[in-house]
Amino acid sequence: MPALSPSMDSGTVVEWKKQIGDSVGENELLCTVQTDKAVVDYTNPFDPGFLAKIYCQNGESAEVSKTIALMVASAGDVAKVANYRPEGAVGASVEAAAPAPGKAEAKTTEDKTHEPPSAPERYGDSLEDTIHSSGPSVVRLANGLSTNVLEAIVPSGKDGRFVKADFIDQPGFDYNDEAPMPKVSPAPSAESAKAQTSAPSANIFDLVLEAGPILKAMDDTKLLKKLISTMSLPAPKKGGQ
Repeated sequence: MPALSPSMDSGTVVEWKKQIGDSVGENELLCTVQTDKAVVDYTNPFDPGFLAKIYCQNGESAEVSKTIALMVASAGDVAKVANYRPEGAVGASVEAAAPAPGKAEAKTTEDKTHEPPSAPERYGDSLEDTIHSSGPSVVRLANGLSTNVLEAIVPSGKDGRFVKADFIDQPGFDYNDEAPMPKVSPAPSAESAKAQTSAPSANIFDLVLEAGPILKAMDDTKLLKKLISTMSLPAPKKGGQ
């Protein structure tokens, strides 16, 4: 039973809008609930699936956080959980409607009702394989549960995979707990990127210095004589001309 108001301790199912075996999309209306304040629509907060069990019938009440229904990932899984009742479920379950079997099939079905239900096999070779193959939302939810609790959960998804509905009312379960966001380094600005690409390396700077002329200090007279010695003067004309 969801908490549909801050002060709600329990609620009463007014009317189920879906029947067992019906497909239910994400955010699609499941039922109406009488809270302590008003009648409120309860929509599906999980992934799309099929309504497999109803534990709280029209007119029945349940405390907040008690299981009132069960959803599975595919229509073929509805029959697999026909006898499944999670701990804390309320009310009497409504069995899934099935086509009328023949006489031979009816006898076989009657005999099987006395046998204990067999849990569907999990997908993969280990619990970890099952969790990681069930999608990122299941991985996030499973991180909040202990291994012992996860081992006891019966997967109701396709081919033995988990769905989010399998984790409702489990010890340590927190649906609102979000996975930590990865840290992202800020992108360098255009100016800093330009400075990094245009700045000369230490080796280039050294080469420029080495290529420059090396001058020694000298007084003005020596410098003048040095300049005159390097100048090309015209030869004197003959005959004093």
